[in-house]
Amino acid sequence: MTTDQPSLKPGTEEAAPFVEPPGLAKARELGSAGRTVVEALGPDAFAGATIDPEHGAADIYVTTEQAAEAVRSISPDARAHVVPLSYNELVALRDRITVDREWFSSVGLELRSWGPHVPDNVVRVGAPSFDSTAVRAVNDRYGAHVQLVVDDSVLVPVGGR
Repeated sequence: MTTDQPSLKPGTEEAAPFVEPPGLAKARELGSAGRTVVEALGPDAFAGATIDPEHGAADIYVTTEQAAEAVRSISPDARAHVVPLSYNELVALRDRITVDREWFSSVGLELRSWGPHVPDNVVRVGAPSFDSTAVRAVNDRYGAHVQLVVDDSVLVPVGGR
């Protein structure tokens, strides 16, 4: 008996093919369109975008109500969220943390990762552990837009967020 199927050796598995979520293309298109519309209003109006491929939607984060209205005009599936910091400001904060790595060591924080987290409009800083003294020091130096993360899952808001 011959088949067109490749034979598998005992104890091996074949990986399932990637199945693209039905709304992925639409969500990507909305995210891109939202960013284009918002950036036309100025470099500090855009705060980021995330896509929802399961629902064919995109969340566009902006810094002004005018930008939010522009996003809403694209489609009902382009969801606008007004946040305080632009993406450029989040990147500047991330870059400041990069420069301050020695300072973090001086307050007992071993940096493992750091970067913008668009939905929360913060820069997340990952460390293996930290104490309340380190949390206060980070809050005093950076304010409310830094979020400490342990083991990529336990979030400790800084600055009363």
